[in-house]
Amino acid sequence: MNNISRLQKGVFFALPLLTLVAAILFSGCRKDLGNYSYNRVDTLVFGNFQGSYNVQLGTSPGILPVLTFKQGTPFVDSNYTYEWVCYNNSVATASERRSTLHRLKNLDVVLGLSVGSYSCYYVVTDKSNGVTWQKAFILTVSGSIKKQGGLCSTK
Repeated sequence: MNNISRLQKGVFFALPLLTLVAAILFSGCRKDLGNYSYNRVDTLVFGNFQGSYNVQLGTSPGILPVLTFKQGTPFVDSNYTYEWVCYNNSVATASERRSTLHRLKNLDVVLGLSVGSYSCYYVVTDKSNGVTWQKAFILTVSGSIKKQGGLCSTK
């Protein structure tokens, strides 16, 4: 009787373990229902765009990029977001180093940058899927601020 109860105990412990192992093995054989319809990302071509720009202090660089896709897909301006970013490496803190210049397609605004050379990026993001393209360029701001003399009087 003692041997039978030992056998029964072994079966009671082994049966749940074997059931768990079988469940794990058979769950790996389930059909994968994932979405595997991949779409090729077209290459964005940055036309009318130079590697460096020189701009006078207090003026607009007037950068008007022409964006097209290499495979001929139509480029619709409203389907994308735009960001013009520059980095001033002469600034000590990282939070002050990065500046967003503009958030529209064309950089046709007066920049609030001081005299110097900046590493800049033009970033285009597809609103539908988050794919981004970027184009690097150097922006050099030159000019000077002249002191103007004058008299102040208080009456």
